[in-house]
Amino acid sequence: MGRLIAHRLLATMRADDRAAVVGEARRVVRPGGRVMVIGAMRRGGLGALFTRAQSAPAFDPKPLLAGDRFRAVRTLAERDGLVFIEALKPRT
Repeated sequence: MGRLIAHRLLATMRADDRAAVVGEARRVVRPGGRVMVIGAMRRGGLGALFTRAQSAPAFDPKPLLAGDRFRAVRTLAERDGLVFIEALKPRT
C-alpha cells in the first residue's frame, strides 16, 4: 500500500523541506510501490463563487515527484480545490 502525504503539510513547508519529505517517501516505499500526494489548487467556476470554505495554499506536487525520484506521475482526480497525484517508484 502507498503512503499518503497531506497537502496542507507540504504546502506550508519550505521547498528544501518538501524535497526531503519526498526523498524520504521514496526511500521507504518498496520498488514498484506508489506514493499518493494531495495538492491544493485554486477553486474555479461556480465552486469558487459559492463556497465559504477557505482553500489551502496552491501547491502542485507533480514537479516535486517527477524526474529521477518517481515514474508515472499522474493526476488521479481533482475535486473541491484538491488534486490527487499518484507516483510510482521505479523497480530498479
